[in-house]
Amino acid sequence: DYYGATALFAGTCQGLYRWSEAEPTWTQVSTETIGMVAVTYGNADLIWATRPYQLDEAPLLRSQDGGATWTTVEMTHTTGVANIGINPRDSQTGYAIVWPDEEPGSDLRRGSLFTDWQIMPSPNANQAINTGMTIDGGTGALYVTTRDAAGARLWYTTNGDTPNIANVQWEERYG
Repeated sequence: DYYGATALFAGTCQGLYRWSEAEPTWTQVSTETIGMVAVTYGNADLIWATRPYQLDEAPLLRSQDGGATWTTVEMTHTTGVANIGINPRDSQTGYAIVWPDEEPGSDLRRGSLFTDWQIMPSPNANQAINTGMTIDGGTGALYVTTRDAAGARLWYTTNGDTPNIANVQWEERYG
C-alpha cells in the first residue's frame, strides 16, 4: 500500500493476503488465485492483480473493495502477464509486461478498463524487455530492464502516459 506504507499485500496460489501495523498478522482477504499485486496509489481499496495464465481467460483482475471481489480486465493476444503497475497519476491506467510467446523477452503494454491494451514502444529500438518493472510514485517515471550482448540495462521514461503512445521516450539509467 503506497499511500500508507503500513500495510503489505501478497498474492498467492491460495489467495490475496494483507498485513498491517494495525493487525500485525497476515489475513486472507480473498481466495482468488493471484500472481503480482499492484495497489493503487492513495487508494488501498483499488487493487490490480495478475492471474495465472489460462487459455481464453482474462490475464488481469481489478478489485474496488480491497480484494473482496474481483472484475476481469480483458487483454487480447497474451500468454499471461508477468508484471503489472498502476500509473500514480491515473488509477484507471496500468502498465503490463506480457510473457513472451516464442521469442525471447516480453512486450510492454499500456491500457485500462476502458481502452485497449496497446504494445508500447520499448527502449533501445524496441528491444524485448525483461519482466522487471517499477513505477516511481512521486514522479510517475516508469522503469524497465533489458538484457543484450552488452549485459543488463535499466531504462526509464517520464512520459509513459503520453496520449500518443508512439511518443514515449526512453533514457538509459544504468547499463
